[in-house]
Amino acid sequence: MLIKKVYYFYFYSFYKFWDCISIPKFWSDTKSVISLIVLKSFLFISVMYYFDLNFLKGQLILFSLVFIILPDLYLFVFRNEWKSYLVYYDNLPKTPLI
Repeated sequence: MLIKKVYYFYFYSFYKFWDCISIPKFWSDTKSVISLIVLKSFLFISVMYYFDLNFLKGQLILFSLVFIILPDLYLFVFRNEWKSYLVYYDNLPKTPLI
């Protein structure tokens, strides 16, 4: 449950970022999903190079498709649960950083 909230918080952060800097405010959710996919892909590639894992290209594409892209598409495109998390994080009290 905590991992899910943290993951949705990352989505919320990207959503607010894209919503703030986009002049025509549309597709912020799609841009956020793409940002999460790119972030997870960079993390996966860095772990791969750190441990010197040599996958075949077909296995790498399949792994990235299954474990990086498909969960994000399912969570944020096909389900509307993320909208309730936007409301949840918007209603949290704003505390200043010290």
